[in-house]
Amino acid sequence: KSTTMGHILFKLGYVDKRTMSKFENESNRMGKSSFHFAWVLDEQEEERERGVTMDVCVRYFETEHRRITLLDAPGHRDFIPNMISGTTQADVAILLINASEFEAGFSAEGQTKEHALLAKSLGIMELIVAVNKMDSIEWDQSRYDYIVETIKTFLVHAKFNEKNIRFIPISGFTGENLIDRQESKLLKWYDSKQPTLIECIDSFSVGERLLNKPFRMNISDVYKSSSKGYVAVGGKIEAGLLGNGDKILISPGNDICTIKSIRRNNLESEWAVGGDNVDLSLVVENPSILRVGCILSDPEKPIPLSKRFIAQIVTFT
Repeated sequence: KSTTMGHILFKLGYVDKRTMSKFENESNRMGKSSFHFAWVLDEQEEERERGVTMDVCVRYFETEHRRITLLDAPGHRDFIPNMISGTTQADVAILLINASEFEAGFSAEGQTKEHALLAKSLGIMELIVAVNKMDSIEWDQSRYDYIVETIKTFLVHAKFNEKNIRFIPISGFTGENLIDRQESKLLKWYDSKQPTLIECIDSFSVGERLLNKPFRMNISDVYKSSSKGYVAVGGKIEAGLLGNGDKILISPGNDICTIKSIRRNNLESEWAVGGDNVDLSLVVENPSILRVGCILSDPEKPIPLSKRFIAQIVTFT
């Protein structure tokens, strides 16, 4: 997963050759030579030592028609809470399947089904299923077709709309079918009229942006700040508009804070709107009240409070 997205960022020019050469040398010294693309996203020392993503990594890139916020969420069962945190901020998702070990991931002990169900439960309606490591099975079309039909049956049963699911064969490590394709074994059955992964990403539909609704934002990260009286938070704006200098309400607590600065798409901005993933610098008297899960809203039209609610609960067996 991280290898695939790291390779895409490298191919698109968001990682220079010198940095990638450094990652190659360092991963070789650690005996993890195949992990150098993953290190573009897995920056923590423990992540690199264990070879697994532990926290959500955020990156930005552009396609022909889209500005993409990439949320690389953990796949390991030990870090499901972090995976959930990342998925709540997403509009769409890519589900990566290991072509050579599909049965292990799809079994009751694997994570494929759980991740798909969590994505659906968290509002993901559009999905790319990327069948990865196809090079390890010599780009076997019959194996690919079997995986596609098995996954499709499960996803449709899980209430995904079949029209909103796309399947694509790739190799994250070799880079085949990420942005271009040259492998003759693939080209025998996957012709040039069918999309690459980046083309699939570029064709994702843009979800409804609730610009005319009151401002709402769920805090997914709280960052330390060396400036007294300031605190930085990150998250996705669910609805409304936001500008520098605006007053916003923190719930729970009903404290008012002021927007000092906004970063959207990793750039300073004067404003942000529903659908944007942002980092906000806030002027607040008591920074300790800001926690992951707090809601920011328009103080003139605050988020309503309730003592009871109706929930649909999904259990995993």
